Amino acid sequence: MSFVYAINSVDFSIMSDTKINLNESLKNLWNTEAERRLIKQVGLIKSVIVSPNIVVCYAGNNIDKAAELLREIKTIGNNLNRIVETAFKIHNTAQKDDIEFIIGYCDKNRRELISIKNRKLVRNCKVAWIGSWVAYNEFKRMENEITDEKIKGKKIVVCDENGKMYEEFLDEELARIWELEDIFRKIVESGVDSTVGGMPVRIKIPEGENAFEYMAGMKLIASGWSQKIASGEAIAFYQGVEKGSFCCDKYQSKSNFCCYIYEDNLGIVYTDEEKYVQGLEGMKFPKFYKMDKEKFDIIAEKNGAYSCVDLS
Repeated sequence: MSFVYAINSVDFSIMSDTKINLNESLKNLWNTEAERRLIKQVGLIKSVIVSPNIVVCYAGNNIDKAAELLREIKTIGNNLNRIVETAFKIHNTAQKDDIEFIIGYCDKNRRELISIKNRKLVRNCKVAWIGSWVAYNEFKRMENEITDEKIKGKKIVVCDENGKMYEEFLDEELARIWELEDIFRKIVESGVDSTVGGMPVRIKIPEGENAFEYMAGMKLIASGWSQKIASGEAIAFYQGVEKGSFCCDKYQSKSNFCCYIYEDNLGIVYTDEEKYVQGLEGMKFPKFYKMDKEKFDIIAEKNGAYSCVDLS
């Protein structure tokens, strides 16, 4: 079913997972069984930047309906109203729980969040979510545990145009959104719903911009193996892939979502230039690059992405 949660207030934040439960009606259309298994492992991007100004998010039991909308958008172009009308039509003519959409829009004059689910089209939302009720219910439970102490008086380090760094208080509503983003990550990684999982993916509008971007991030899994530490030695929090540690670098991107797994020298670009199955043309499938990170950074740049980690 998936889980997507979006907020449009002092910050515009769209969060989604990547896990895919495949529609069995498509099982005979996959190019190879290996590619089908691969999608079950690494998933798909549920929040798709279709233009600098428009994001389309989907959740549901039949992802071919999402692919249908993404193919239509290639013809429609950057026309928000037509995209919304087409998405609503696809949702209304589908079976219950087949497909739900969230659409985000921004330009220099306005920002809008649109919800399409339960046979209803709601525009100008402050908050919208689609997908798993179980995941959403747990999300709200954790949200209710956010205390004033967690969001009041928080400071951030900023840098002025001259390179001077200083601290300033963080807006409380923005601090709350950051807490919600962390809660979303915990939900995706918790296994509270078997249909939700994979990587948490965030889309935002960077400060001073009027366009959507995938946000950079780093996922680190440290080993839990016991260690014998001699006097004066440091504890090794990262013990290598053979003991279950790994590191995934998510790139900031204006177009395709990119990430790099250091342990396997593996870069991944989610792009609609790949097609694993007939009937899902238009979706962003993963394309793999076995190379060192410096070379993959060049590939990522061609896909509108850049890494926030410089190894040079």
